[in-house]
Amino acid sequence: MKIGQSLIPLAMAAALFWPSATAQARNPCCKTISIGAPNANITLDGIASPGEWAGAGPATQVGPPNMPSVLSGTITELHKADGLYFLFVINDSTNNPADAVNMRFDIDHSGGPMPDGDDFGVQVLRNGQAQWGPANADPATWTTIPPGTVAVTSVGATWTVEFHLPTGAPSNLQISGRPIGVYFNFFDANQIGPNSVVYAQWPPAPMGNLNQMLDGTPDQWADLIFDPETTFPDVAVLDVHRFDAGPSHYYDLNYAGVNSFEAEIKNPGGTAIADASNVRINLYLAARGIGESWHRLDTNAVLTSDCADPNTPWNVVAKTDVCSGNTPLPDISTMTINNVVANTAKYTIQNGLKMQRTGGNPVTIPGLTDTVYPVLDWNTDPTQDPFFENVMVNGMMYDRAHQCMLAEAIFPNDPNPGNNTHQVNMNFFGMPGSTMLRLAFSVG
Repeated sequence: MKIGQSLIPLAMAAALFWPSATAQARNPCCKTISIGAPNANITLDGIASPGEWAGAGPATQVGPPNMPSVLSGTITELHKADGLYFLFVINDSTNNPADAVNMRFDIDHSGGPMPDGDDFGVQVLRNGQAQWGPANADPATWTTIPPGTVAVTSVGATWTVEFHLPTGAPSNLQISGRPIGVYFNFFDANQIGPNSVVYAQWPPAPMGNLNQMLDGTPDQWADLIFDPETTFPDVAVLDVHRFDAGPSHYYDLNYAGVNSFEAEIKNPGGTAIADASNVRINLYLAARGIGESWHRLDTNAVLTSDCADPNTPWNVVAKTDVCSGNTPLPDISTMTINNVVANTAKYTIQNGLKMQRTGGNPVTIPGLTDTVYPVLDWNTDPTQDPFFENVMVNGMMYDRAHQCMLAEAIFPNDPNPGNNTHQVNMNFFGMPGSTMLRLAFSVG
């Protein structure tokens, strides 16, 4: 059943032209960007009060000049953490209670030649009645939209709709880095004629077939993109250091004791999604001064889990520099010092007298915070120590006691990944080769 068909008498419906839509890729003509406006104070009363929609982006024009319809109007949208908010202003002087705004949402952006179980539909009439339900079901079976979710006012030749599509049930909408598909139309119940007269659509019908209805073809709906900068937090790594030996020794590494690392991470907040959830913190070591590439520092269990996960992001190094298939690369202690200083050895740093994740896997970074998070404990064992000393290879001295540490925060929706890493200089001290688990720092 086409949008609005249940509102049209049979004789009128017979006069309309309903060609079948042709399946194709997502409509290349159109996209809309929803701005995150966490402080927007939207009162759903059907009245666009001054400044109420100031946080939204530019309005989308529907109808002329896009289609030769007597209908026209605009769509304004924004989103907060609890869902999408829409303002529809429709110019339709032939006032009829059955005039309608129709909406379709492809929640999982799967497209397709016809609506499926994830697609959601909404219909709001000029008289204030409103229903929603699965887009692949007859609108006559949809349920009434709860009070406080939609409001309509009609004054003269214009009517206005304010509508909130909440996250979760019943549409299963999520505010994420992935777009959703959207389609809207305005229906004039007083008009008789082809679809291009009765309906104003967005996206518009193809120029070669102005009467083609797109409501039943998700492949031809537009993309609604959640603006990253106003939607998701900008997670930034500010520092990484030891925290078990006091501020004066933040950047000293002890051969003969446990080195406990933490990362300082900032989330300025102020976005639609205030808290950064599922943030992963990884650590890397390298003697960058002699040209060595980064190597992951982590427990075998975490490395194994990462290698087995095909979706694990690798921003600092290639996955093949950490994993061999589903198995992590071996510890540095299995390498030769010649290959290490030649920067041809691929390895991880996973062994030690104590190698233990203490946090960062994953964590939630609340909005408006600048906080340190524990990540890892590590104590070298005697087989690792020779790789973190001043070494002589082929007559040349290499300072591998001087290491660089890098902390990386992995947040998939971060709008500014350029500040998700931070590098510091660290230096080993004390007596290598010890098998002691822990000594007082002053002993070294």
